[in-house]
Formats: sequence, structure tokens, C-alpha cells
Amino acid sequence: MPSKTTKNKKMEDPKEEKSVSKEALRNNVAKDSIKKPETKKEAEKPAQEDTAEIPKTVDGEGKLKPKKKRKNKKVIILSVVLFVVVIIGGLATMGIGVYKYQWDNNFSQTIVKALPYPVAVVNGKIIKYADYKSDVDALQYFYEKQKELYPDQAADWTIEEVRKNVMDRLIEDELASQIASQKGITVSQEEVDNEFNLIVSQATSQEEVEKTILDLYGWTPDQFKDKVLYKFLLRSKLETSIKEDPAIIAEPKAKAEEALAKIKSGELTFAEAALEYSDDATATSGGDLGYFGRGEMVAEFEDAAFGLEVGTVSDIVTTQFGYHIIKVDEKTTQGEGDAAKEVVKASHILVAFPSIDDWLASEVTKAKVYHLIKT
Repeated sequence: MPSKTTKNKKMEDPKEEKSVSKEALRNNVAKDSIKKPETKKEAEKPAQEDTAEIPKTVDGEGKLKPKKKRKNKKVIILSVVLFVVVIIGGLATMGIGVYKYQWDNNFSQTIVKALPYPVAVVNGKIIKYADYKSDVDALQYFYEKQKELYPDQAADWTIEEVRKNVMDRLIEDELASQIASQKGITVSQEEVDNEFNLIVSQATSQEEVEKTILDLYGWTPDQFKDKVLYKFLLRSKLETSIKEDPAIIAEPKAKAEEALAKIKSGELTFAEAALEYSDDATATSGGDLGYFGRGEMVAEFEDAAFGLEVGTVSDIVTTQFGYHIIKVDEKTTQGEGDAAKEVVKASHILVAFPSIDDWLASEVTKAKVYHLIKT
């Protein structure tokens, strides 16, 4: 029989448990009373976050399994990185082959035509390897054709000379284009077409001209216009411009004035001055031009020569070629009747303006030019 004490203890336990439960309830209520009530969405948020934390899909057995989203993303990133590395490596290898070893197979040439590999840089502007290679091929083709057609007259050449000539020309052309742009000099398509039509008018037919271009260069008419006629017209306009630039023509003018002063003072004879100062091929013969009539010389030169007295020397005469000093040795008439015409026998000293080619070559030395291949 249970004792009283045991009975009482059993009687007390429920009370104690009840008391503890009430105290715990009061504590929980107290804590909840100072917290902001959660909205329905906030209450559901932890459950949503837990679900998003490990994405799951249903497998073939109907069981949930985690998605491999993050793993797939890493694979894609690594694949892209690997692809970029391979491309860069391929381009670098191709560059080494083209620049260092002068690769010249169909694959390499296809690549250099598709991508702007530079062969030189002129004042920050690149010259493309494709343009360089195209011109080298054309010049080689031209020399080989000349040798085939005119074996006794064809000049000897080497591939190194061809490459150097093409490189020098392309650099000068790029610099000419830059300077022309600064001066506002342009060449229109109409001007190019007119120049081509002028060539055609001097030939039997346009077909003959096109065939000659194809035979000599392997070019179409449009390529000939772009590579030859456009650049020729641009240089011509630029040459006219530099001959009107006081800074450029100051040196030849001073040289001509010096020659004239020595002739007038008697320090040098006309022939001696011609030998020392003239840039013309007649310098070694004292500047002798022989006899000529009207219409045979440029207007400025002709007017000055026919206006001089025999034995006299002109002042400085300016023409498109440069500065002239003229001496008339004789005046006479040639022919009879209606065919009779006045002629003069004269000598001259020419202090020439710089040619566009010489001037551009000089300008290249002042430009920032970087060669990326060895020619």
C-alpha cells in the first residue's frame, strides 16, 4: 500500500508541471508581444527560400532530386573561357607564322584577308597585311609578265626588292592620305572615272584596256582605279598644293636667287651656274635647250623667252616645274611662207620644286612609322 508521502508526491507533480507550462506560456507570450507581427508573405518566405536553396526536379521514379544548375553554369563558363583561349592562341600562332616565317599558303592568306593583321603603322594608322600581300603579288605578277613578253628588256628583280618597294609605297600612300585630309584635299569617284575614260579614249577600246590591266596586273578595272588611279590623282593634287606652300618652296627659291646673283655679278658664267645649280638634265651642257617655237614650252617659260633680247638673262621665272633663269642666245625664223615661224635658241637653269615622291620620302622620315615585318 502506498505511503502517504508517495501519494502526496504523485499528487504534487501534476501541479508542478501545470505551473511550469503556465510559466513557459507566459514567457513565450511576453516574447511574442514585443515582436512585429509577420504578414502572410513574410511568414511564407522562409519556406520559399528553403525551397529555392536546393532546386529539385522529379526523376523517373517520381522522387525529388536536386537540379545541377550551378554545375551547368560552371561548365558553360569554362567552355567559353577555353574557346577564347584557343582562338587567341590560334591567332597568335598565325601571326607568328605570317610575320616571322612569311607563311603563304591558302589557309594563312584566307585568315589575313578576313582579319586586319597590320603590316605597318603610320602615325597611329595601320596598313593591313592583306593590302601589302595583294600588292606584292600584283607587282610580282607584273615583273613576271614583263619578263615573259619582253625578255630582253625586262628588269632583274628579287622578292626582297619587291617587298621593300611595296612597303615603301604603301607607307607613302598612307602618309599622303593623312596629309591630304589635313589640307582638305579629296578625290571624287567621278574624277577617277574620268581619268579611266581618258585612258580608254587613247586606246582602241575599253575591252582592250581591261584586258591589258588583267594581263599585266591580274586586276579588275575597279581594282586598277582604286590602287592606281585614285592614288595618282591624290598625289597630283597634293603636289600642286605643296608647290604653293611658301615654307616648302622657300629653299629652291633662295637657291635660284643665289644663282642669278652670281651670274649678274660676273662671279659665274651662265654655263658655270647651270652646272652648279640646275636640276635639269641640260646642266652639263650649260643649260642648252636648242631651238624652239611657240607652243612647245609651258606658257610662262615661253612668254619670258620670246620677250628677251638676244644675249640677255631673265629674272626668275616660275613654272609648274620650279624656278627658271633663261638666257636667249639667238632669235631667227624657220620655214618659208605660211610655214615660217619665229624660234629662239635659249639656255636655262632650273631649280626644281621637290617632286611629290621626294617630298613624301622626306616626310616619312618625320612621321612615326613602325614596321611589323621584315622586308
